[in-house]
Amino acid sequence: MKVYRILILLSISLCFISVYAQNKGYPKNYFVSPLDIPIFLSGNFGELRSNHFHSGIDIKTQGVEGYKVYSVAEGYISRIKVSPWGYGNVLYVTHSNGFTSVYAHLQKFNAKITAYVKKAQYLNETWEIELFPKDSILWVAKGECIAFSGNTGSSAAPHLHFEIRETASEQAINPLHFGFDVKDNVPPVISKVAVYPLNEESFVNGKNAKMILDVVYTNGMYLLKSSAPIQVYGNIGIGISTYDRANEASNQNGTYYVEVTANNTTTYSHSLDKISFDETRAINSHIDYKYYTDKGQHIQQCFIEECNPLNIYTHYNEKGVINAKTSATYKIKCIAKDLNGNTSSLTFELAGNPEYKGKIEEKIAAKPSRYLKCNEPHTFMQDEILVSFPANALYNDLKFEYNKIDKVWGSVGAAYAIHNDYTPLHTPINISIKNITLSPSLKEKATIIRMDSKEKWQAIGGTWHGDYIAASSKYFGTFFIRLDTVPPIIEPINIVSGKNMAKASSIQLTVKDNLSGLKSYKGYLNGKWILMEYQPKTGKVIYYFDEKTVQGKNFFTLEVEDATGNCAIYQAWFYK
Repeated sequence: MKVYRILILLSISLCFISVYAQNKGYPKNYFVSPLDIPIFLSGNFGELRSNHFHSGIDIKTQGVEGYKVYSVAEGYISRIKVSPWGYGNVLYVTHSNGFTSVYAHLQKFNAKITAYVKKAQYLNETWEIELFPKDSILWVAKGECIAFSGNTGSSAAPHLHFEIRETASEQAINPLHFGFDVKDNVPPVISKVAVYPLNEESFVNGKNAKMILDVVYTNGMYLLKSSAPIQVYGNIGIGISTYDRANEASNQNGTYYVEVTANNTTTYSHSLDKISFDETRAINSHIDYKYYTDKGQHIQQCFIEECNPLNIYTHYNEKGVINAKTSATYKIKCIAKDLNGNTSSLTFELAGNPEYKGKIEEKIAAKPSRYLKCNEPHTFMQDEILVSFPANALYNDLKFEYNKIDKVWGSVGAAYAIHNDYTPLHTPINISIKNITLSPSLKEKATIIRMDSKEKWQAIGGTWHGDYIAASSKYFGTFFIRLDTVPPIIEPINIVSGKNMAKASSIQLTVKDNLSGLKSYKGYLNGKWILMEYQPKTGKVIYYFDEKTVQGKNFFTLEVEDATGNCAIYQAWFYK
């Protein structure tokens, strides 16, 4: 019978994919709501997040956990992941229409799925796990309760993160294309615009620097706060800060569609219909990354950098660049629209001024000796540091900066400033630091530290290759070696030796590390491995009493190891 259902599923799936390819639409009435409460969003698809576009919708659960989560259509559980990070507890359901639904930050799974996962966790002796069940194992019906809403992983508050993906490509699709009932007749808000000179030969009001302009809303229109003229010369780009709202929700969500016109001709537009996870980090090319790093606010650049791989752009004449090398007037219109068609716009003028051309020679005079093309691999080697760039690690050609610092606090040897915080990376670079002074035993305790311009640091690990310790980094910064010889700290919360825990439902402790970070933890009861959950937001590790606990006296052990091999052990016996 299962084989017959699988054949039907495959047949229907091929049919749906064929129809979808012909009409390029999305089924509006195929999926039911994943919750049995009204859908109010705390986050929408494509919303601008740190290092990624939001790949789904965040459905409010009224600040609490434990709402039943339903499969939006018939299908099978094709992927399960339990993690202290990211999506936390997450389920993937593959459907017969060519799409897969995703349910994240779950408190727990239903009883059948929980039993399946727990068996695998004990078999592999790991709480953190990723499973890919065969299509005949965990079938679910449309509207069947598969889990309960929660706040696991990197979630900041209780909610359900819900996605729909194309099964074949695994690209995330805007769920609001599928007819879910989200009330929205509120147009987007435009809060700022920016005008950028895009090379050294371009100017805004006489300066080779961007201009950020505040926006006001008055008499039903968006206007620039200042009426002062904006004079430009050269290659000019426009940026816009915009967000959207829905009915009965105050959250600042992402804006679905943005367009810029110059003298009634569209120079740029994008729409957030689908997102590739391979490309999502390129949000750092889509936004003004320096402004975001400084201010924590997003300005979307309505021009496309040289090595930006995003496929969200629907129209880009000359990559969105406005060529303003004459004394013409350029009437600029910025349009922001949500998926329901609610629209806001702002119109202002740029005045071309060729008189700024005389300043070009002065700006071109000082070019650095290191210049990296964004679409090529590069290797930089100087002093005791080697940096390797894969092709397309950068979004723009780069005037590379480097500086050696004799010593920073706690460093073994010198520190090396590799460019600056204001330039994003699409793929990690490899950092290798040479050290010939450390003994073999101290090498085992070494880790590379990345420090930003605000002197916040993070251990990024390291593997020795001869005299070099190497690690990858997703960011530029200052890099140096430090030693970690201090073991992690274990602090019991509700357990001490000799305690009667007959009324307790769990054993709880906190674990933390001072430098290199936790690598692993293992719990044992009466000499046998037990399932312990790690919650990094609180630092807790928890064992919920199960069939491994015996009546009477039990002996508990927790072993914790950090990334440089320092270990800590806690032991206690208790009665149950």
